[in-house]
Amino acid sequence: MKTDIKDYIFSSLAISFLLFISVLFAYLLAGILDSRLGIHNLLLNISLFVIAYGVSSIFYVGALNRIYPSDEGTYEMDHVQFTLWKHHAIIGELGRSVIQLFIFPVFLRPVFYSLFGARIGKCVAIGGTITDPPLIEIGDYAILGQDSVLASHTMISNKFFLKQIKVGKRTTVGINAVIMPGVEIGENSVVAPGAVVQMDTKIPPNEVWGGVPARKLKDIEPS
Repeated sequence: MKTDIKDYIFSSLAISFLLFISVLFAYLLAGILDSRLGIHNLLLNISLFVIAYGVSSIFYVGALNRIYPSDEGTYEMDHVQFTLWKHHAIIGELGRSVIQLFIFPVFLRPVFYSLFGARIGKCVAIGGTITDPPLIEIGDYAILGQDSVLASHTMISNKFFLKQIKVGKRTTVGINAVIMPGVEIGENSVVAPGAVVQMDTKIPPNEVWGGVPARKLKDIEPS
């Protein structure tokens, strides 16, 4: 992966800003708790800082997505979109990692990823990982199995690919399955455990796919 000095400077400045805001917020809130309730505890202060950093990252990434959204496409390694994606990835990953220090149960993951830009329907269960939330769309009642991965980016032969992933309603993505950029999974379809769905694959509704690379295995009766 090609990384220029400007990438480090760009992200370092943003992280420094978020750290400053988080320290300031934690300091002020700790002072209020100490003066009004007599609560003074180092662990509490650290916890306040961690929460403040996670929340500030959510707001920062949200603003970044609105001002400089990740555009789908194929780019050279020196393209500005690649630099922007790296900045999205660094800030988002740090923010998500900080929040995960506290609690990351399956039933809260849809809300968690939605805060970072994913479009997620109702009654969705997420046991896996989403690497690029702004480029993910998941329909109602979908299930992402434990340790499955939805990755909207990949790099091949010095080319950087950034594409949206769409998971339809009532879709099931099995344990350890990998969904690559540009994949669309139709409603009520199933991706078998351990399958790897290659880039730009379109899975029709009501089908079971499995294998490496994934292929159609059978049909499903429409629900």
